Amino acid sequence: MANDRNCEAEVPEEDISGLLGYLQIKIVSNKEKIEALKPFKEEEKELPTIHRVPDVFHKMNELAYSPSVVAIGPLHGGKKVQKHLQAMEVEKLSYMHHLFERTENFEKTRHDCVAAMLKLESNARRCYADDVRLDFTLDEDDNPVDANCCTPEKFRSYLKEIDPIAANNFKFAAVEQDLLLLENQLPFFVLDKLFGLTVGRSPEYCSHGPSCYLPTGSHQEEKTEETADSDEEEKMELVLKNFKYSATELDLGGTKFVQGNKENIFDVKFTTHHSYFPFRRGGEFEIPPFTVNDWTELILRNLIAFEQSCPLMVKSYFTSHAFLMDRLINTAEDVKLLEKEEIICNKMGCREEVASLFNKLCKNIAIDSLYSTNHCLEVINFHKHRWPKFQVKLKRDYFSNPWTIISVAAAFVLFGLTLMQTIFAVPS
Repeated sequence: MANDRNCEAEVPEEDISGLLGYLQIKIVSNKEKIEALKPFKEEEKELPTIHRVPDVFHKMNELAYSPSVVAIGPLHGGKKVQKHLQAMEVEKLSYMHHLFERTENFEKTRHDCVAAMLKLESNARRCYADDVRLDFTLDEDDNPVDANCCTPEKFRSYLKEIDPIAANNFKFAAVEQDLLLLENQLPFFVLDKLFGLTVGRSPEYCSHGPSCYLPTGSHQEEKTEETADSDEEEKMELVLKNFKYSATELDLGGTKFVQGNKENIFDVKFTTHHSYFPFRRGGEFEIPPFTVNDWTELILRNLIAFEQSCPLMVKSYFTSHAFLMDRLINTAEDVKLLEKEEIICNKMGCREEVASLFNKLCKNIAIDSLYSTNHCLEVINFHKHRWPKFQVKLKRDYFSNPWTIISVAAAFVLFGLTLMQTIFAVPS
């Protein structure tokens, strides 16, 4: 009984209050840490649109994702700008001053821009997947410290008058490429605001905002037959598993490639021509034409990276197109065939480089939708028949070059002569 009473001895109130106070401090501290890890507040539901490209893609082609001349925005700019980009920081400030000088009141424009950027800072930060800092502050001379929002103007005729970079084709092309990178972007509403406060106040420029320089035409989200089908995922799996035909194999199997709609690169169609005679059956693969040049890989890689980063916001059109080209193009012969049919305009020169480009684009890519699922299934079903397979084998093994054609013809002639000799020899 005495031992039980000792176990039931009461803990002093001072110790209890101290323990509760310690636990309360820990709970509050941990709650603050958890809240700090949240990328957005509860009322902020917008998803980020500007992401860092994963390291695995950087290792495949570092130049396709990292700026080489100019850093725009906080991911590569700011106080920790890389050494090879520092030379352009002074030029960016020069661009900014020239831009302000074109307005009627230099000082008012400068302060209005800084005030507007401070007001938009929280919204701009939410556009980035990383926790970034945008330093829109003034130095002791009332100059903006961070000029990352002041991008080089795209009007070459004006640039030639104020900056030697425009007269240097290498640098100008490098700047244009840097402005296309996913990691090197600013939210459009930031540019729109700056445009209105600077160029919009000058009567010599267009007053409709930067949107007037965007491509015209509206993209309507139509509910296509692919998205309407409830078994779309099953169809896509069939395509990913079974669509393994190169362009030359399809051509040998009776599929003719034709140039498609020039206005829409994604308007791919496949049509089957039916006939009672198997050797007259064929297919027609309609693919819109496109140009392949030194910029193609950079543009496609960054568009695919954007689609992979924002799957809930954008559809995987460029990822789908890269997948289709990856399957159709395996060797330089496939590129040659598509060039012949005027589907590919090859400005790289080397066909092996074009084939290598498309063969590497879809590595480590997650394909969750295909815009050409049904047409790819039609290609698969058409080439499952015996005659297309026989056609491929016949053309590849016996009619692939002039020497095999001569050999086959000689064999047929020899067979015919032997048959005739046998027929005439029977009566005698």
